[in-house]
Amino acid sequence: MIRHGTLLFRVAQFSKYLPPLRLSCGKTNRNCTSKSCPVEEIPVIQVFSSPSCTLCDEVLFQLEQLRLTYHFKIETVNIKENQLWKRKYQYDIPVIHVNDQFLCKHSLDLELLHARLKLSRK
Repeated sequence: MIRHGTLLFRVAQFSKYLPPLRLSCGKTNRNCTSKSCPVEEIPVIQVFSSPSCTLCDEVLFQLEQLRLTYHFKIETVNIKENQLWKRKYQYDIPVIHVNDQFLCKHSLDLELLHARLKLSRK
């Protein structure tokens, strides 16, 4: 994930100090892709953003903190690199999708995200 925001840099800088997340297969890798892993599907949270978006940095910081509780993968999508996403979301970033389904925009709806992640655990 390449971003230029200072807040995200700080999150990335300190994420190495976070305790490893232990999966049910015994691995501690946050992005386990092993075929033998009994963890079914790891939720993917997409954050549609642009390089100078401070609201996007705040959402990414909140998501990094939430990774202490839930196991998911974060993908950052730069809307300036794709004309479709730019036309659709240029005035609404950050926009958050979970497993390619719209969740919220402008800010992170934590209650809705908690509910969606709890459903994906089952």
